[in-house]
Order: sequence, then structure tokens, then C-alpha cells
Amino acid sequence: MPSYPSYAESTKQRIVHYVLRNPGHTGGEIALALGLDKSRVNSFLYLEGRRRFGLQDNNWRWSATGVVSRSRRTSGKPS
Repeated sequence: MPSYPSYAESTKQRIVHYVLRNPGHTGGEIALALGLDKSRVNSFLYLEGRRRFGLQDNNWRWSATGVVSRSRRTSGKPS
């Protein structure tokens, strides 16, 4: 994964708060909702989001608890 410049602290907080309020979204969905770059959001989620903020992913869908709602988990695609 390429290295991207770190987001400002306020942007990091926006991402974390979005995940807390809207669990079960992919990094791309989070980026789209917040008007941010998908690659940079994913980089933040997988590195600092996990380590510093305790975020977890389940099949690329992010939450603070690791629990993803069934309605978000079902995509119609085989696993």
C-alpha cells in the first residue's frame, strides 16, 4: 500500500465519527460521503484507524466494535 501524507487531525476525527455513526461502510463509501480521496481514507483506516482509534473491518466494512449489521454485510455477491 503506498504511503500517503497524514490527514489533519480534524479530518481524522471526521472519519472516525463517521464510522462510529455509520458502521458497516467500506472505505470508498466513507470517502464518498465525506468528500475525501478513497486511497487516503483506506490508508488511514488500515494504519492509524486500527492502531490509534481501535477501528475494525469485517469484509472491508468498518466499525468501532467489529460488528457489522446484516443489512450492510449482504451484497448479493458470494464470499
